[in-house]
Amino acid sequence: MNEHHSNNRKIDPLKSFLLDDNTPNDKNRVEIGPTLLARREWETAGLELPDLQAMRKFRW
Repeated sequence: MNEHHSNNRKIDPLKSFLLDDNTPNDKNRVEIGPTLLARREWETAGLELPDLQAMRKFRW
């Protein structure tokens, strides 16, 4: 009972409105490719996630 709720935050205030791949976090898309679970595993492993916006811009 001596632990404050702020120590167990479920929402990370350091995360932005963008997903880790630099796309909007609007939860309005079908995941093709790495899912949120895969991204979290990569983050835990210390891997750098791809910047999909930059990749799409490069392709055009």
